[in-house]
Parts: sequence; structure tokens; C-alpha cells
Amino acid sequence: MHEKIEGDPQIKELCDWIMLNRATDDELRPYCKAIDYISRKRLLNLKYGPWRGTIPVALDS
Repeated sequence: MHEKIEGDPQIKELCDWIMLNRATDDELRPYCKAIDYISRKRLLNLKYGPWRGTIPVALDS
């Protein structure tokens, strides 16, 4: 899986989307020093929609 993430930016983005949505904003806040993970989470939710426990079919390839 790690090789796929390195080779495909969309897979990395989807993994980030899943990971960030598994945490609350309060849980992310202590880690938002160099990277604003809360803003990144919101941006990815605008792109992919809110996390519903599965990858949208159109993205699952």
C-alpha cells in the first residue's frame, strides 16, 4: 500500500481525507503547527464530501 501512496497523489490525498476525518478538530488542534490539518480536512471534505465510512464509488478504481 505504501508504494501505491508514493506513486499516486490521489491515493495519498484519499488516505489523508480518511485519516483527518477520523479525528475531531479538537484532536487535530495540537498538531496544527506547521500544517493546518483542520483547514486541510475542510478542503478535502469540499472536494470529496464528508467521510461516510467508504470511498465514493466514482473514486474507487
